[in-house]
Amino acid sequence: MRKLLLLLLMLVGFNVFGQTEDFEGLTFPPTGWTIFETGTGVSQSWTETANPLFTYGGVGKSAFLNRENVPDGTFAVDWLVTKQLTVPANGQIRFFTKTLQAGNQLSLFDVKISTTSQTNPASFTTIQSWDESSLTTVANVYEEKVIDLNTATYPAGTLVYIAFVMTNDNGDRWLIDNFNLLQKCSTPTAPLNTTNESTDSAQLSWGNPDGATEWEVQVCPFSDTFGGPTTITYTNVLTNPFIATGLQPNTLYKFQVRKVCTGTLGEYTSDWFGPRSFQTTSFGDTCAGPIIVGTLPYSSTENTANFLDTNDLQPPLACTGSATNYMAGNDVFYSFTPSFTGNIAVSLTPTAANSSIHIYSACPGTAGATCLWGAGNNT
Repeated sequence: MRKLLLLLLMLVGFNVFGQTEDFEGLTFPPTGWTIFETGTGVSQSWTETANPLFTYGGVGKSAFLNRENVPDGTFAVDWLVTKQLTVPANGQIRFFTKTLQAGNQLSLFDVKISTTSQTNPASFTTIQSWDESSLTTVANVYEEKVIDLNTATYPAGTLVYIAFVMTNDNGDRWLIDNFNLLQKCSTPTAPLNTTNESTDSAQLSWGNPDGATEWEVQVCPFSDTFGGPTTITYTNVLTNPFIATGLQPNTLYKFQVRKVCTGTLGEYTSDWFGPRSFQTTSFGDTCAGPIIVGTLPYSSTENTANFLDTNDLQPPLACTGSATNYMAGNDVFYSFTPSFTGNIAVSLTPTAANSSIHIYSACPGTAGATCLWGAGNNT
């Protein structure tokens, strides 16, 4: 009985293993896979190619089906079917694919699945279909296709065959590589948070209940669409929280994040999670992002209502001569670095009560910062 139990465990392990195919083996179709035709085509079948113009990444081999000219009103229907595979929890199909010609030659591309037979077409259910205009964004450029399996129909442990079926009459060629049947990469979770917004950066964070260590982050202006020309994509993100840089001041942004998982044939990603909005500060909102005073004389007309309240530190009594905290409320920060030795006159013409001006040697509250001069008035 112990020997029988060991044998069964070995068989279960074998079925779960080998959920990938990169078509680099010595034979085609790969061991356990099969090919057949259900249309009128007899001269073309699924094969492999090592032509670097056709293969994924320009190296190795890829599965390849040439177009076929058949009598008008009929179609060549060619099948490439995997060996029996075991669906993992939250099963997902991923593969890279492309066609060669621009335009639409009316070829159809289907991914089908069967739980009962590898060779009976009637047993297969179509789970995804494309035509030439929808298979890839750009002709002759590989694109990864991702298909989530219905967990109610195909729960973990279900034995399946997956078929790639092309229907055409002198249509296009179809190439496939790096096939995977694997567990879907789980998405990051709430909460999405932002903090420490500056004029050109922000600290972003997200929930990470499963202890992931790598992500991708996208940031774009709030009114734009992710993936467009204004999107900044940060790859190889290894920290959470993460500092997004290269942003513009006083801009409303949004961000989304996805996890990077590792499979047998390399890395793959989760769905995007988000978005969460945030706004960068204007110059003058914070001491770290002040309005720079260049040459003298300098004059500026501003309203503190247009800025943030980022500092309420009480100035020393000797600086303003008053116990009133004139730093409470909205602030505007300026920075000036003199290039000469001499006196500088600074004045403020307020238009409302409780206004003040303070000159510090460094940002208030930082090490060594002192208030050099100040003035405030509550009238």
